[in-house]
Amino acid sequence: MKYNVGDLLLVKECKYKPRFHLRHRLHSRLDFDIHHLELYPHLINTHGVITKVNNHRDAWQGKSTEDDNIYLWYSHVDAKTYHFCEGDLTQYEVVK
Repeated sequence: MKYNVGDLLLVKECKYKPRFHLRHRLHSRLDFDIHHLELYPHLINTHGVITKVNNHRDAWQGKSTEDDNIYLWYSHVDAKTYHFCEGDLTQYEVVK
């Protein structure tokens, strides 16, 4: 895992990478009010904290890689939770 729960993450760029070859296993466990980080450009160059980490082997059915790990990120800008996959973040800084 690239990030851990409690890591402060400054997001500089996030680009969604479709994962059509995978079927999500976490729908029943993820809150549908949680949005994908890439869809909210006002959060670029802002910070938040990683609140949950889901290993790709637990999150997906099918062949997956470390880039498919799912993270929940709590934004300090708008006090909402967003999700992203590890491979979606292209520019960022982590404070452990």
